[in-house]
Amino acid sequence: MYPQLRFAALGFAINTGDLVALSYALGDSADASQTPGTVTARVLVNDTPNAAETVTNTAPDGDFKAFKSVLTATATGNLSIGFDNTTNNNWLDLVDVTVVSAAEAAAGQIPVSNFSFETEGNYSTGAWYELPTIGSWNKSNTNPYQILDISGATGHFSAGSAPEGSNVLNFGSVGTLTQETGYTVSSGQQVIIDFSLGDSESSGQDPGQVSVSILIDDVVNGSADLVTNTAGDGLFASFQSAFMTTSSGDLSFRFANSGDNNWLDNVTVTIIPEPSTFALAALGLVALLGYGRGRRR
Repeated sequence: MYPQLRFAALGFAINTGDLVALSYALGDSADASQTPGTVTARVLVNDTPNAAETVTNTAPDGDFKAFKSVLTATATGNLSIGFDNTTNNNWLDLVDVTVVSAAEAAAGQIPVSNFSFETEGNYSTGAWYELPTIGSWNKSNTNPYQILDISGATGHFSAGSAPEGSNVLNFGSVGTLTQETGYTVSSGQQVIIDFSLGDSESSGQDPGQVSVSILIDDVVNGSADLVTNTAGDGLFASFQSAFMTTSSGDLSFRFANSGDNNWLDNVTVTIIPEPSTFALAALGLVALLGYGRGRRR
């Protein structure tokens, strides 16, 4: 699909695997007849749509809210970006574009202790285990960690397999889940957290939302990313949250469960280094995407 609002080529060539971070603001008019909806941010390579993410405009009435989409290029060529107004009236402003090479991004991936909950041991098929500790993870309540080996298990994930290894964490029992990385970040660096969420096929265990945030010196940095678990019954889906640091200090990251039944696995953290080559475009504009429907270039 070609974007309804497209910015001309940015004069920068990208390669397969490069990360394109789009920072932008979406607004919701105070006019009661203009309700916001969803917007799709797109990367185009050689004028061909290449990668996209759809976000829900949750800006308050009469105000703007910042959003970020980190997209991975799957082709090599000249970079353009675009936005689709998927539903309703959305206002767009202040678009920034940053490109980080695949090599620089790979160099920034840091180890996560017990990232797939295998360190405590693989258990007999389908077995639950309740543990007081798991690696360097810290939880906000006194409930035990509940880990399940889902290989061949029935009643929860018989339709699929774990994204990594065979163990997964029942996130619903621990409240918030935090880990200190042991790494220091500077202000203005990007931190990307990739993870998988699962949806049990068991009746009455519906997934919900998970809040993802980073902390610097134990203080929450900026706004949390609220992720809706869209994995199908008995399956896992991959998600990504991206952040920009606003201060310097020791980095931690946190998952907060909404109270619904979410399962967690395969957590990775990438600290984007100060890029040696990057594109930065600041596009100052205010556009009502809702009125752009049908006007395509």
